[in-house]
Amino acid sequence: MTKSVREIKRYSISFKRHVVEELENGSSYSELQKKYDIRGAETIQKWVRSFGRDHLLNKTVRIETVDEKRRLKELEEENKRLKSALADSVVANHMLETLIKVANEEYKTDLKKKLWQRSVSQRKKGLSLVSCCSYFGYSRSAYYDWSKRMHREEVEYGFVLDLVREHRVIHPRIGVKKLYRIIGPDLDRLGIKMGRDKLFSLLRSEGLLVKQSRKYVVTTQSFVRYSQYEDLFNGKQWSGVDQAWVADITYIRVGDSFRYLFLITDAYSRKIVGWHLGNTLESKWAIEALKMAIGQCVESRGLIHHSDRGFQYCSKSYTELLKKSGIKSSMGEAGNCYDNAMAERVNGILKNEYLLNRCFGSLQEAYGAVKHVVWAYNEKRPHMSLEMEVPDKVHKNLSVFSSLKRKDSPRQKPVKAI
Repeated sequence: MTKSVREIKRYSISFKRHVVEELENGSSYSELQKKYDIRGAETIQKWVRSFGRDHLLNKTVRIETVDEKRRLKELEEENKRLKSALADSVVANHMLETLIKVANEEYKTDLKKKLWQRSVSQRKKGLSLVSCCSYFGYSRSAYYDWSKRMHREEVEYGFVLDLVREHRVIHPRIGVKKLYRIIGPDLDRLGIKMGRDKLFSLLRSEGLLVKQSRKYVVTTQSFVRYSQYEDLFNGKQWSGVDQAWVADITYIRVGDSFRYLFLITDAYSRKIVGWHLGNTLESKWAIEALKMAIGQCVESRGLIHHSDRGFQYCSKSYTELLKKSGIKSSMGEAGNCYDNAMAERVNGILKNEYLLNRCFGSLQEAYGAVKHVVWAYNEKRPHMSLEMEVPDKVHKNLSVFSSLKRKDSPRQKPVKAI
């Protein structure tokens, strides 16, 4: 059997020049070999020596290995994936910009201007600070200025929260408006500029706003056999202290039972002028509070004593003490809490702001708490109705105010006292 003779290909000079020209234009040796089925690794190099430029002589023939072909395929797939991710990023960026534009138009604001500093501060690790600031149209120095200001505000906020907690020891549940009035002088001394709305936001963020809770226990026991008097209080205007008092009763929890706090408040100054913590709802405890109020009063003749129609205030012993002191008795409409709204308001302040609604372990503990609360209410707590002055200061005629009461409402006919 004879061996097959390998066919020898013949290439024309023009063909060789054409291949060399393609090589000069950037094609690789391997690409030309596959394209024109040129055998032999050195064939094209021989043509380059004869027809090509001198710099091509330095090129060497390089045949791609199997690993290189696999790597090339992986790179092509990675390139395809990156192109797809880039397309998704373009869509996401466009929709985000559109969302910001719509939000700016809807809420009449500029989100980028308001939030760019915080956005830059939360940038992904490895991203350039300069490039992130430039995206929003700001310089790096502007970001550093904001950062310093935020640090200063954090320190100031810490001082403010310390002041709030300090005063909340005395006024546990006082509202922000009154609290702002109390800490105002301290803020000025510290050089801290903070408005009331900013204080609201700060306390809200720290969970220090007061949440009101409503609980109710009946302390008014009204009986038709007791005498009621007409309303001499509502709709009147008071121009000084000891012109009108309001009286009411609220409960205090002590262990498993209740004790009762009898209060008398001056209508003009809002000062608690008489109080007593009694074991029961008997009239004698109301009389003790009345005696305290009369004892501090310079002149009680012609004074109006306003209350609900509880039997304590209609009792013979109580009304006789009022008459003896020249005090006129006034009573609200049965079942209408608004007729004694000022007294009800004082009860709410003492219980909700000063935590008298909690349960005390003993009568002694409850008495000490009531005594402290009355002092704090009278001498420390500012009132909006007093133009943010404290009751004790107004009561001592250091400030002048007028107090307009609620307009008249239909009354029941007065009943004679027993």
